[in-house]
Amino acid sequence: MQTHELQEFIRSVLKDRFPDARIAKVAIKSDIDRDGDDILRIIVVLEEAPSRLDKKALVGFVRHLRSRLEEVDREEFPILSFVSRSEAKQLDLEAA
Repeated sequence: MQTHELQEFIRSVLKDRFPDARIAKVAIKSDIDRDGDDILRIIVVLEEAPSRLDKKALVGFVRHLRSRLEEVDREEFPILSFVSRSEAKQLDLEAA
């Protein structure tokens, strides 16, 4: 799966769980954690402040996303960060 396809896949999983979230961009990067395990760093850029996301829906989202990623043969553990568009500019993640 190409990077763009994986970004779109993650976006669709996010929209399923957070239908009202206005997602500007999903940035991903494969990486390795301190223990040598494969991880997938995911930064979700939102149009509004991340604090507006449903906290109850967030609780099990990593587990849900991980199982969905395994369905498309991605074994990395997802590490998620949610930022606003203004924060993304500071991180040099200009939202598309």
